[in-house]
Amino acid sequence: MCFRSLGFGLGAHFCLGANLARAEVRISLETLLARFSGIALAGSIEYEPSMVMHGIRHLPLRLTSVSDTTETSGA
Repeated sequence: MCFRSLGFGLGAHFCLGANLARAEVRISLETLLARFSGIALAGSIEYEPSMVMHGIRHLPLRLTSVSDTTETSGA
């Protein structure tokens, strides 16, 4: 995998926790996608006001469970 982002630093300043952080994000997203059939934005994204770090403060999401999307027949 090729990562061009400098978010984890570069060279001697490379973040020692970068691989752990990537694994945590991958596992989190895999778990969310397995448990929910739909993920949609449910409001405005609020960013962290900072000159040093660009990040998200608030990310409202609407999750649709698998059971909400399965059709049931009333036999």
